[in-house]
Amino acid sequence: MQLKKKSTFIKDPIHGEINFSENDVWLWEILFTNEFQRLNRIRQLGLSYQLFPSATHTRFSHSIGVYETARRFIDNLKIKNLTPKKRKVILAAALLHDIGHGPNSHAFEKYTNISHETYTKMIISNKNGSIYKILTKNNVPVKDVLDILDKKSKNEWMNSLVSSQIDVDRIDYLQRDSHYTGATYGEIDSSMIARRAMFMNNQIVFSLKAISTIENFLIGRFHMYEQVYENVHTIANEWIIQQIMTRVKELYKSGYKFVDHNHLLELFNHWLNDKLFTVEEFVKLDDWNLSVLLDSLKHEKDLILKTLLEERDTKNKYVCIDYTKKDYQLAVAKAKKLKMPIKYNIDIIKHKAICLYDPNKQPIKIYNSLTKKIENFDTLSNIVSKNQFIKKERTLLIINSKLIKHKF
Repeated sequence: MQLKKKSTFIKDPIHGEINFSENDVWLWEILFTNEFQRLNRIRQLGLSYQLFPSATHTRFSHSIGVYETARRFIDNLKIKNLTPKKRKVILAAALLHDIGHGPNSHAFEKYTNISHETYTKMIISNKNGSIYKILTKNNVPVKDVLDILDKKSKNEWMNSLVSSQIDVDRIDYLQRDSHYTGATYGEIDSSMIARRAMFMNNQIVFSLKAISTIENFLIGRFHMYEQVYENVHTIANEWIIQQIMTRVKELYKSGYKFVDHNHLLELFNHWLNDKLFTVEEFVKLDDWNLSVLLDSLKHEKDLILKTLLEERDTKNKYVCIDYTKKDYQLAVAKAKKLKMPIKYNIDIIKHKAICLYDPNKQPIKIYNSLTKKIENFDTLSNIVSKNQFIKKERTLLIINSKLIKHKF
């Protein structure tokens, strides 16, 4: 494939076209590295496809969508002191922000206890890797890219463009996830948001006319978290994967001899030995080989592992409900009669609060043309008030449905 181009574009169902102009076409080479191509084998929404069958879009399509959204913002803002070098840095950060996601996305983070941000930084800063070489070849300081991803850039507007309460990451994933799940909550007018953005006092602000669009964006994200991202069925499915991998590690530590005909457990060797994956080991991991590994584990003789794997394939075998002491006690009493340990049948999860808008965390700024002042969004919005910023946390009970008589 010819990589040296004057300009090119990719057709996309969300943005129409994702453009790499003459100034930005150097990024095209990154798309064909092994590190970035791996994102084509990582589903954006992890296990959500089991509930939303069309949600099989990837971290690859999302990442290039974030790049395109960032490019449109930059071109619209027309920042006078934006040097070609700064442009390269911000677009590279947007494109590479999710390169450290593992198989099943966030589920992987839960059983390894390591965030995707950690691997993102490792991959970008790996001097033997393709990403590092392309960045340095094009005079893009790797440290500057990492500073943006760590929210440590001296140019605060760069941090907020990639990560804030209204950033290019959220703008793309809301539209993309809404499109592929069929949920309409995330249908937002991103073009309007970009057009109503301005660069003032070295920060990104929005015009008064953008308030209703921003309100729609915040409410849409809130409902997407409730109905899609934190859906109780998906939480239960992710929990089963965590228990399977937990059991695998327990067996490994006990000296159990796995059949492992395909030697796929070797991909997880560092994790099994309580070590951080090396970059070389990590970039081999994707949804495909994890899925094959899980299927191959069905040949193991361990009863607990076999049961978990069977229940992974059985719809509604595990359910996720709001915690009550009565349900928990009843489940524990019955679980004691089963051969499987209680921890493989019951779990309590603290559900994070879903935040509509937090005025104390990188507040969205609005330029009030009437007062000629830059004001905080919450002081001007008729929908977002100081009494409804955060939804209360929920405590959830993951439970094997056969332990409870009544239906949920």
